[in-house]
Amino acid sequence: MLKHQAISGGPFDSRSVVQIMNGFPRGDKAVDAAFLASMISSLIGDGVVNTNGYDFYVRPDTGLAVRVSPGTAWSGGYMAKSSSEVKFDLAPGHTYTVFIRINMAASEASVMLSADGEGDVPQKNSSVRDLVLAEIRLSSSAESVSAEMITDKRSTGLCGYVSARIPSSAAV
Repeated sequence: MLKHQAISGGPFDSRSVVQIMNGFPRGDKAVDAAFLASMISSLIGDGVVNTNGYDFYVRPDTGLAVRVSPGTAWSGGYMAKSSSEVKFDLAPGHTYTVFIRINMAASEASVMLSADGEGDVPQKNSSVRDLVLAEIRLSSSAESVSAEMITDKRSTGLCGYVSARIPSSAAV
């Protein structure tokens, strides 16, 4: 006698349409973003994709400003991708944290700047996942940002670099 107990799996093709949402069919096997993120997180680790060493790299710009390079990052199976540079203007006498925030509740990803610990960075909970890119310390007399004022955090436990969880040599 063959017995079975159903468990979660998929994504599978639907066998019937159970609902029409905004003109699109929703089938009996529909899955949500959390399900797909769970699948992805079993294959891809959290962090910045390190294709050339400059993904989401924070560097000085002119005066009291920094630029963040484009890049791709993953956290908990959710992706953040920027195809253009982001610029932040700073003020002297502050410590800044530059980070990626993936906010599942708001369905958005952002490159963000926090001054003096504002915003309780980093966060990792059921709806928000932060990846810290850099810390910038400016003295009260700073007139410009130099590379020495920026501490790259991409290789630390606050961010990290993406790793495959399944070795390419793994047998199937």
